[in-house]
Amino acid sequence: MASTEALIRMGIKIKQLHCCESDQTARAVAMARLKTLSGIFPNLSAESAFENCFGLLPQDVKLINQSHIIALGPLDLVVCGFPCQGFSRASGTAKGLRDPRTAVFVDVVRLVHRIIRHQGNCAWLFENVDASSHPDLQVRQEFNEVVKGVLGQGCAFDAVAVGSYAHRYRGIWTNLIPTTLLHEMVAKRFEARSPTQTVQDVLGPGRLALRAQHSRAPGPHAVKVVGEPLCAFATFVTYRGSHAYVAGKEDSPAAAKVAQGRPPPDPDWSVVELGAVLVQRDDQGREFVIAYASRSNNRTERNYSNYQAGR
Repeated sequence: MASTEALIRMGIKIKQLHCCESDQTARAVAMARLKTLSGIFPNLSAESAFENCFGLLPQDVKLINQSHIIALGPLDLVVCGFPCQGFSRASGTAKGLRDPRTAVFVDVVRLVHRIIRHQGNCAWLFENVDASSHPDLQVRQEFNEVVKGVLGQGCAFDAVAVGSYAHRYRGIWTNLIPTTLLHEMVAKRFEARSPTQTVQDVLGPGRLALRAQHSRAPGPHAVKVVGEPLCAFATFVTYRGSHAYVAGKEDSPAAAKVAQGRPPPDPDWSVVELGAVLVQRDDQGREFVIAYASRSNNRTERNYSNYQAGR
């Protein structure tokens, strides 16, 4: 839903939204966010535009056929994401397009071709990890020769370059604008990033930004200064049970008085670093941060899968 929210926040009205998402939890989260956005931007995202967004298409891209495409009618924009496990550096056993999850790429490309064939030309955008320099030779070759062979070179950049408070290095391929122009836009946006922007800007009351332990970045757009408050999170996902989660106020964590008892640490993991937050709850179940801790992952840990890292 990130692309939909980006369009809405840029002032673009969503007339009708159709989605294909195989994960039931992801669909529920998306619907909740769409309702929130509708409340904030009622003139740009009416509930009628998305109330049946998961109803018209099968929720498995492989099952979408010609009749579904014809029922869609003409489309303005198709946004495509496909599972990245086959190309991710976080996996120690990445298999590229030989991973059946990531192989969905082929089905997604085929779908876009069918949409254009039956409904006429439209804008499209693909997003995924950038595996151009993946350490596994076969994975790297499949990405550079197959994915880029089909979609083009694309533009890879860190989300912090365009104002994000969290690192997320991804590749973008689109027919909306030339790739060279997209590179220029990213560069200019990074130049305009405020030197005073830190994660403290988005933390709730009672929460303090950690100090940067290193200045590394997943790409050329470095924003961290060792010893200074973090300018971007390695990853920042609000989920039930995390230190950032408050029921009904996911985007605005609240401080609370310290509760009795021994609180559990709340870990957060990314490819490059590990963090933990020690919290306690008050008598109303609200969380209060007691302490922070973080460190960089070593070379072996950077190859862990999400399961290995989280257990």
